[in-house]
Amino acid sequence: MTLIKSENLERLQPLFNEAVELIKKAISKKRQIIIKHHDDADGYISGFILEKALFAHIEDKRYLLQRSSSRTPYYEYIDALRDLNSFIGFAPPLIILSDLGSNNQSMKAIRRLERYGADFIILDHHKFDKENKEIAKVFLNPHVFDMGSDLCAGMLATELALMITPMIPNIQHLPALAGTADKSAGIDYENYLKISKIPLESLKDWALVIDHETYYLRFAARPNFLEDLFNPQKLPYLDELKMDIKSEMESLSKSVKEYVKIKEYAGFKLLRLDRKGIGDYEFASSKLPKITHELVEGPRITLIETPDGISYRADLIGFKGVELIDILKTQFPKAMVSGGGHEAAGGIRFNASAKDEIMAFIEKYLEGL
Repeated sequence: MTLIKSENLERLQPLFNEAVELIKKAISKKRQIIIKHHDDADGYISGFILEKALFAHIEDKRYLLQRSSSRTPYYEYIDALRDLNSFIGFAPPLIILSDLGSNNQSMKAIRRLERYGADFIILDHHKFDKENKEIAKVFLNPHVFDMGSDLCAGMLATELALMITPMIPNIQHLPALAGTADKSAGIDYENYLKISKIPLESLKDWALVIDHETYYLRFAARPNFLEDLFNPQKLPYLDELKMDIKSEMESLSKSVKEYVKIKEYAGFKLLRLDRKGIGDYEFASSKLPKITHELVEGPRITLIETPDGISYRADLIGFKGVELIDILKTQFPKAMVSGGGHEAAGGIRFNASAKDEIMAFIEKYLEGL
């Protein structure tokens, strides 16, 4: 029984069932379960609700249940070694990668632990690479059925959590909060929004505060801390913090307006910003793609540049970032191109020495859109 009536969730039901069976088997065998999630609002919500569902079923919570966040949107090798260090010499764990794990940037880390007998559930909504799907025991991703990314990790994790522990109080708002943070759309998101009973603007402000707080969470957050952060009764107490965050972002926006380069193409605008010229604005800098992208309206593409990569955003134009990554890998085989995300929002990494030729290629590529 899902929170909402959804044909998409029905199509995913066999994968949900496989995940539940694998998790319950791990619990019965007293096998360590490690939850690793992305450190944005959607990722934290997914990790929090899964931890909440498993908490009641596991006795030795200090060892048998671990949850931590990943600053990168993939399973980093250093995190894999940290996880290996925690279980080597014991039974290999079941690792749940939530809101990360679908693209080839995660494969080095996954393969390292898979050789030690670790099993993986990948719960994600980003475009995936074939190898990631094949190596996971359960690969719960709407893209498998060409559904797109709107059923985000927080939604999928909430439904999975309720299949593990049916009666979890005060969680009906979490899928809508996750979807709002991740800019979901469509009928499923609208239905989650209805059952949340929280106005959309309040959810947007709440998502901003969560992104701010989790940005600074460079330590393992206790469940009680997250309970407080995701409690709708605490919303009034977040207003002052929200105003401080928006003030910081407005200051950064003034700097962005001064230094962004805008180029007119046939039918859209390209906004380019060199991140290193903006300075260190802590949390606000993590919102540079959003701040820059919102400077203009209409069809547009935003590229935020670093010495060895770009983050991209696109609206109202047939730009496919994941497709561009594949093209760059072919065109520049020695540039160590990698990346992922959504078609209209994601990141691309490459060898810093190849930046000039890659950026020149991207500009020509955009002319053909």
